[in-house]
Amino acid sequence: MRHSFILVLTILFFISCTPPTPEPVNKKTVDLGTDDNATEQPKFYTIIKIIDGDTIKIDFEGKPVNVRYIGIDTPETVHPGKPVEPY
Repeated sequence: MRHSFILVLTILFFISCTPPTPEPVNKKTVDLGTDDNATEQPKFYTIIKIIDGDTIKIDFEGKPVNVRYIGIDTPETVHPGKPVEPY
């Protein structure tokens, strides 16, 4: 009898310790407008040269153009004023 009372108290304790069910969040829709270029097809360009890990040279409408990747930082390997960085 005593063991079943302790068991019931233990079960009630654990049931009362469960976290409450979160209420649903009201999602807000934001209109970002329309993009005038949304219907354009993606354009592809030829890579002429890979300069280093974050810079390439492409053929942009017949002219060579350097392109640097945003958010990528790699060691400088061809910078004229800096020595080659390791790794």
